Amino acid sequence: MRLLLEERRSLYNVQRLMVCTPAGGEMPVARVAEIIRGCTRRFRPIVLTSLTTFFGLAPIILEKSAQASFLVPMAVSLGFGILAATFIMLLIVPSC
Repeated sequence: MRLLLEERRSLYNVQRLMVCTPAGGEMPVARVAEIIRGCTRRFRPIVLTSLTTFFGLAPIILEKSAQASFLVPMAVSLGFGILAATFIMLLIVPSC
């Protein structure tokens, strides 16, 4: 068995994730099942949070007035950044 240590740094704290895998690098079936169960439990809250944030920014994104013209680029980058981060977090990261 080898021990892999991955550090995930956020703004305020450091989280450490320790994963034990066999020497061949394959994970046991029970652990894979737990990972899939954890992903399915977190899917709905992550998607709902991301979509409510994006749709909350939609009125600013669609605003055409001169007063809001300086806010539209910020809202576009924030809204589509949230959607891109959700896609990466749900589809690409678990496959690695």
